[in-house]
Amino acid sequence: RCCDGGWETFTIDATGDVGAWARIAVDGQGNAHAAWLDNGLHSVRVGSNTAMDRGAWTVLTEPPPGPLWYGGSMLSLGVDDAGTRHLLYLSENTGDANYGRHDGSGWTASPVGFAFTGTLAVAPNGVAHIVTASGSSRQYQFRDGTAGTCPSATADSALQAMTTDAQGRAHFIDWDGPIRYFAQGPDCDLDSP
Repeated sequence: RCCDGGWETFTIDATGDVGAWARIAVDGQGNAHAAWLDNGLHSVRVGSNTAMDRGAWTVLTEPPPGPLWYGGSMLSLGVDDAGTRHLLYLSENTGDANYGRHDGSGWTASPVGFAFTGTLAVAPNGVAHIVTASGSSRQYQFRDGTAGTCPSATADSALQAMTTDAQGRAHFIDWDGPIRYFAQGPDCDLDSP
């Protein structure tokens, strides 16, 4: 955080072999949330602070379910306006992508499917939009605790970036040659204009 011409720096976690593939997201109240790999425990660590006290970080003691594979390209973090943390991560045992939510009281997790890489974006209302890739196959999904998948978007690359707009619609790009843009249509489909 830059203040009066300088940056404030805070240590979040210095225990063991931690910090690889760090991700950050900020909720609607200005609270920062971070996720990173704990290589020693094959797990993900998640921490949060408050906008009022940026130096005081709270690291969750309960990791998301399942051991993590070292695929940092599969670690993606989002947070909604209620402060619920959303993670996309890869299971060490199965090679499946997992989607996890932590609402302050504990984790819930569900499999997304086999994937090499992926990303997520979370709309302000808490709906998580997920794109995963395995080989030449891409799949778009949304999760709100009860919802499932939408029609798949055909993309040419395993490299994606995603965001949501104020209406909660997903937008993503893929790149590895031409850069293509996908926008969520009115019936949940993603169209490449």
